[in-house]
Amino acid sequence: MDFKKFKNKASEITSKAKKAWNNSLNYAWNKLSGSSFTLKSDKEIELLRKKSKNSKHTTDSWETKTYTHRSIVIFWEKESDFFRFMLGYFPVLQTKAFTQNIPIKLADSSSTDINLSKYDITETPCMLIFENSKKFKVIPWRENIQKLVKWVNLNINNAIDDFTS
Repeated sequence: MDFKKFKNKASEITSKAKKAWNNSLNYAWNKLSGSSFTLKSDKEIELLRKKSKNSKHTTDSWETKTYTHRSIVIFWEKESDFFRFMLGYFPVLQTKAFTQNIPIKLADSSSTDINLSKYDITETPCMLIFENSKKFKVIPWRENIQKLVKWVNLNINNAIDDFTS
């Protein structure tokens, strides 16, 4: 086999690999955007916000303890490259949130059923954290969300509290 045939064969394999990669990303994106991990309306976001309501528990010694709860929504745009980023990092964020019993969901900001101004969101992608059924913090930009993903500790609450933009 001469060099020209070898070069053509390598080019053909590369183009097939790129096509397969894009097809798999599109398939994964369609599955993720159609799953229960993706919120599609303000009503669903409000249900997630209500899950962040603090709870009280009375112990056997009649001492009342208050437990703080959080919930997280990550807003992203359908047409952006952010979904490729989230396909790899969402499972990591999901695991970190699971260890702290925090519900975490995605929301497509380009959806007509989601009103971003209701949550004071001016740019996407961003992460909105609710605490005690109120907006606690908004973490904008892909790089800042990536910092939370790469935080070595599994305690996502500490990462959110320590985050400064």
